[in-house]
Amino acid sequence: MMIKVRGISTIETISSALKLLQKRHPFLQVNIVNGKNGLYFSYQQNQEIPLRIVKKNKNSLWKEILEEELNCQIDSQHNCLLRVTYITLSEDNTSEFIFLMNHAICDGVSFLKLCNTFFGYCEQIINGEEVIIQPLTLMPAPESLLPIKNNLLFKSKRLLSIINFVFNQAIKKPHLLKKEVIDSKGTED
Repeated sequence: MMIKVRGISTIETISSALKLLQKRHPFLQVNIVNGKNGLYFSYQQNQEIPLRIVKKNKNSLWKEILEEELNCQIDSQHNCLLRVTYITLSEDNTSEFIFLMNHAICDGVSFLKLCNTFFGYCEQIINGEEVIIQPLTLMPAPESLLPIKNNLLFKSKRLLSIINFVFNQAIKKPHLLKKEVIDSKGTED
């Protein structure tokens, strides 16, 4: 994703905001490792989000950098799953950011929210505000995803649905499909 912004002041601000973003989102601290039993996430506490800084020397530079970044693979076994390129200020006080993320950890809408959070951190740092981070968990508790109450009503509904399923499976007869053979001429036998 490529975003143009006005007024991001220093590289230190951007680096600090990336560190805060990584503290907030634990999937920005993982790698994808190919083990004996398949792919899995491996937590890497001390890795940083790669930040590439490019000095803008012509207006169409962002197109070249974007093409270069899109053709450069994210090394998911050794690096963070997010990579950021910062194309520094031009004469009209506009900077470009190119964010590339592995799709294994983020969808498009979440990616927009992640970028919005990053720019929110930049704004707080520039304004000298204290940034309070509430780290997310890698996996939320199952109860928060599906709030099921273990009360008598729920248990009775669950029991009735199991009985209904078993009953339907017992009385329904399988339906046999008619076999049709088509010869090489396209006619049915």
